[in-house]
Amino acid sequence: KVHGYQLFHVGSFNGDCHPGNILLLKNGKLGLIDYGQVKTMSLEHRIIYAKLIIAHSKNDFNEVVRIHFNEIKSKTKYS
Repeated sequence: KVHGYQLFHVGSFNGDCHPGNILLLKNGKLGLIDYGQVKTMSLEHRIIYAKLIIAHSKNDFNEVVRIHFNEIKSKTKYS
């Protein structure tokens, strides 16, 4: 939840997020450490990323491909 908030509301996030950077504190809260690779995304890119997550969650592979090629402008060795 916190990483989604960072990315979609703040626009910056921990670029090195893995279980070793998450601590379970004695009071039951989570501690997030090692913010040495903070990355940012523009609002435009965050919207595209959100659409991509939604398409994946719906198993809408045609939409996933469309987003990659039409919005992200992904290239392959054949394109």
